[in-house]
Amino acid sequence: MAGKIVWHELLTDDVVVAARFYTELLDAEIETATVDGHEYRMLKNGEGNHAGFVQKDEATAQVPSHWYPYVHVDDVDASVGKARALGAQLVHGPADVGDMLRFAVLGDPQHRPSA
Repeated sequence: MAGKIVWHELLTDDVVVAARFYTELLDAEIETATVDGHEYRMLKNGEGNHAGFVQKDEATAQVPSHWYPYVHVDDVDASVGKARALGAQLVHGPADVGDMLRFAVLGDPQHRPSA
Protein backbone atom coordinates (compact mmCIF):
# COMPACT_ATOMS: atom_id res chain seq x y z
CA MET A 1 0.00 0.00 0.00
CA ALA A 2 2.99 2.33 0.31
CA GLY A 3 2.62 5.32 -2.01
CA LYS A 4 -1.17 5.08 -2.23
CA ILE A 5 -3.34 8.06 -1.29
CA VAL A 6 -5.49 6.72 1.54
CA TRP A 7 -7.32 9.76 2.93
CA HIS A 8 -8.17 13.39 2.15
CA GLU A 9 -8.75 16.28 4.55
CA LEU A 10 -10.13 19.73 4.03
CA LEU A 11 -8.53 22.46 6.13
CA THR A 12 -11.30 25.04 6.37
CA ASP A 13 -12.55 28.16 8.16
CA ASP A 14 -15.88 26.49 8.99
CA VAL A 15 -16.24 22.71 9.13
CA VAL A 16 -20.03 22.90 9.53
CA VAL A 17 -20.49 24.95 6.34
CA ALA A 18 -17.97 22.81 4.43
CA ALA A 19 -19.58 19.56 5.58
CA ARG A 20 -23.03 20.82 4.55
CA PHE A 21 -21.75 21.83 1.10
CA TYR A 22 -20.02 18.52 0.37
CA THR A 23 -22.85 16.34 1.68
CA GLU A 24 -25.30 18.16 -0.57
CA LEU A 25 -22.94 18.23 -3.55
CA LEU A 26 -22.02 14.55 -3.31
CA ASP A 27 -25.24 13.15 -1.84
CA ALA A 28 -23.20 11.96 1.12
CA GLU A 29 -23.50 11.87 4.91
CA ILE A 30 -21.37 13.11 7.78
CA GLU A 31 -20.14 10.77 10.46
CA THR A 32 -18.70 12.36 13.60
CA ALA A 33 -16.07 10.84 15.87
CA THR A 34 -14.12 12.07 18.85
CA VAL A 35 -10.37 11.93 18.24
CA ASP A 36 -7.99 12.97 21.02
CA GLY A 37 -10.82 14.91 22.66
CA HIS A 38 -11.78 16.80 19.50
CA GLU A 39 -14.86 16.35 17.32
CA TYR A 40 -13.89 15.17 13.83
CA ARG A 41 -16.33 15.14 10.90
CA MET A 42 -15.88 12.59 8.11
CA LEU A 43 -17.53 12.46 4.70
CA LYS A 44 -19.30 9.15 4.17
CA ASN A 45 -20.50 8.16 0.72
CA GLY A 46 -21.47 4.56 0.16
CA GLU A 47 -19.78 1.97 2.31
CA GLY A 48 -17.10 4.01 4.02
CA ASN A 49 -15.62 7.30 5.05
CA HIS A 50 -13.55 9.01 2.39
CA ALA A 51 -12.43 12.35 3.81
CA GLY A 52 -12.33 14.52 6.90
CA PHE A 53 -12.80 18.18 7.76
CA VAL A 54 -10.31 20.09 9.91
CA GLN A 55 -11.11 23.44 11.49
CA LYS A 56 -8.38 26.06 11.08
CA ASP A 57 -6.79 27.15 14.33
CA GLU A 58 -4.54 30.02 15.33
CA ALA A 59 -1.52 28.40 13.67
CA THR A 60 -3.30 27.86 10.34
CA ALA A 61 -5.58 30.91 10.29
CA GLN A 62 -3.67 32.59 7.44
CA VAL A 63 -3.45 29.46 5.29
CA PRO A 64 -6.07 29.35 2.52
CA SER A 65 -8.66 26.57 2.82
CA HIS A 66 -7.51 23.56 0.83
CA TRP A 67 -7.74 19.80 0.41
CA TYR A 68 -4.66 17.74 1.19
CA PRO A 69 -3.99 14.02 0.75
CA TYR A 70 -2.59 11.45 3.16
CA VAL A 71 -0.14 9.10 1.45
CA HIS A 72 0.51 5.71 3.06
CA VAL A 73 4.15 4.92 3.88
CA ASP A 74 5.62 1.96 5.71
CA ASP A 75 7.71 4.10 8.10
CA VAL A 76 6.74 7.75 8.70
CA ASP A 77 10.02 8.72 10.36
CA ALA A 78 12.16 7.16 7.64
CA SER A 79 9.99 8.74 4.93
CA VAL A 80 10.31 12.17 6.58
CA GLY A 81 14.08 11.76 6.67
CA LYS A 82 14.20 10.78 2.99
CA ALA A 83 11.86 13.63 1.98
CA ARG A 84 13.97 16.19 3.87
CA ALA A 85 17.14 14.85 2.22
CA LEU A 86 15.40 15.42 -1.12
CA GLY A 87 14.60 19.05 -0.23
CA ALA A 88 11.21 18.84 1.46
CA GLN A 89 10.30 21.11 4.36
CA LEU A 90 8.91 19.52 7.53
CA VAL A 91 5.83 21.56 8.48
CA HIS A 92 4.49 19.40 11.32
CA GLY A 93 5.35 16.17 13.06
CA PRO A 94 5.96 13.38 12.94
CA ALA A 95 3.13 13.01 15.43
CA ASP A 96 0.73 10.34 16.62
CA VAL A 97 -3.07 10.56 16.53
CA GLY A 98 -3.98 8.41 19.50
CA ASP A 99 -3.08 4.85 18.64
CA MET A 100 -4.66 5.17 15.17
CA LEU A 101 -1.85 6.57 13.07
CA ARG A 102 1.43 8.45 12.86
CA PHE A 103 1.72 11.31 10.39
CA ALA A 104 3.77 14.27 9.25
CA VAL A 105 3.03 17.28 7.06
CA LEU A 106 5.62 18.07 4.42
CA GLY A 107 6.08 20.74 1.79
CA ASP A 108 7.73 19.51 -1.38
CA PRO A 109 10.76 21.35 -2.84
CA GLN A 110 8.69 23.09 -5.54
CA HIS A 111 6.25 24.78 -3.19
CA ARG A 112 7.24 24.93 0.43
CA PRO A 113 4.36 25.98 2.68
CA SER A 114 5.19 28.36 5.48
CA ALA A 115 4.69 27.00 8.97
